[in-house]
Amino acid sequence: MPDKSDFYPMRTEDVCYQYDEEDVAAVDHVSLSVTKGSFVAVLGHNGSGKSTLAKLMNALYLPTEGRVLVCGLDTAQDEEVWHIRRHAGMVFQNPDNQIVANVVREDVAFGLENLGVPHEDMIPRIDAALAAVRMTERASFAPHMLSGGQKQRVAVAGVLAMQPEVMILDEATAMLDPAGRADVLATVRKLNREQGMTVIWITHFMEEAAVADRVVVLDKGKIALDGTPAAVFSQVEKVKALGLDVPPMAELAMRLNAGGLSLPDGILTVADMVKELKKALCPSK
Repeated sequence: MPDKSDFYPMRTEDVCYQYDEEDVAAVDHVSLSVTKGSFVAVLGHNGSGKSTLAKLMNALYLPTEGRVLVCGLDTAQDEEVWHIRRHAGMVFQNPDNQIVANVVREDVAFGLENLGVPHEDMIPRIDAALAAVRMTERASFAPHMLSGGQKQRVAVAGVLAMQPEVMILDEATAMLDPAGRADVLATVRKLNREQGMTVIWITHFMEEAAVADRVVVLDKGKIALDGTPAAVFSQVEKVKALGLDVPPMAELAMRLNAGGLSLPDGILTVADMVKELKKALCPSK
């Protein structure tokens, strides 16, 4: 029988984590199985536990209770941590904290050097990673010459070159302008679709979560909602009660329905709205 890690490269089993100075758990009995090749968005207001969960998934934190399994490896086992970080790559909020070299190409090589990858094997992996994030032409640039979105793409390339099975992005677009956010999201979504990389995308931007395969909402360290974007965001009042917004088109659909128009659940984008309005207003066409 195939091992569960073949289907769920990231699993948390009844996981808790409590900071020493806190009276309550930041992550409170969370069980979550992430399917291989899926794109999972994790949402939650500030203090909901989403960043703590990300650090647990990369063995930066160890659970107070329960287990975190990365490709079948238990993060609590000291001897497995090096292997775990090869399987699960992490991209943080501020790319300046992750970029360590003075040249883009050298920065992408940094993680490979730490893994002891032979130089002749590093070159094609670096080239492929830079190409995947569309930074080949800037390989010789100094990172400080890049925009915020470009820096974050370099950070993604550095993780991608290590060829992880899972990429965890902890609010990786939070410091970017709208164009930069869209750029990084499109890059990671492309990697997910074309290379089958499992992505855990932690964000507070609802429009980013709307393109995921699955949305998990945390509240006070617990899973409050879990489902497809359409299923989660159709619960407009419940999402708002958790201190979050919903995609603008989901809220517009709710208001139009309250005004007497009959629109289905699951409207998340402008294209969805236009399609459903045409059906509702021009049913014969």
